[in-house]
Amino acid sequence: MSHEDRMEFERLLMSERLATEMEMTKRWQADMASDSWLAKHTRPLIVLSLVVALFLFMTLDSLDIQFEVRDTWVS
Repeated sequence: MSHEDRMEFERLLMSERLATEMEMTKRWQADMASDSWLAKHTRPLIVLSLVVALFLFMTLDSLDIQFEVRDTWVS
């Protein structure tokens, strides 16, 4: 791949990334312009629930709980 081809690829990649970010911004603006509480808070609630789930799984993983997987579940 020549240097010019690489530069053209980088330009295309950057323009695609910019277009994606612009569409994301439009979605967020539409959410904020809505009168619905759920539309405004869906994305933050999803992020919050994922953070809570991650924290819960990290805590459970650190407790060193012994468990056994029965042979009937392994096939």
